[in-house]
Amino acid sequence: MSPFIRDGDVVTISSLSKSPIDFGKSAAFIDSKTHKLVIHRIIGKNNGLYLIKGDNAFGADGLIPEENILGCVTKVERNGKNIFLGLGWERLIIALFSKIRVWSFALFFWRLLPLFIRNIIKSVI
Repeated sequence: MSPFIRDGDVVTISSLSKSPIDFGKSAAFIDSKTHKLVIHRIIGKNNGLYLIKGDNAFGADGLIPEENILGCVTKVERNGKNIFLGLGWERLIIALFSKIRVWSFALFFWRLLPLFIRNIIKSVI
């Protein structure tokens, strides 16, 4: 879920009764293929199945049944400080960008920029 949730962050997950599933929320679920805990953003719903995708992933995890969703992220702490970005109203924009894959491409080019600049400097020197 980088850049909104990073390695080392402490994440609080609330049950669905306290934090219902909604477009743009980050949900925790067990991946049926890897049997690992995954936290990704809800980007769609179809007949009780939820389309879930990581903010930094090119592809979606697929349609996940509600019974496989453990809860939604309600708090993120980084270095002892609360992180709010990605949990408020902006989650709707992030989910929309993720759904149409704008976010993945933007992050891909953002990571390439420093490498590109370094290569230009090396070629000039």
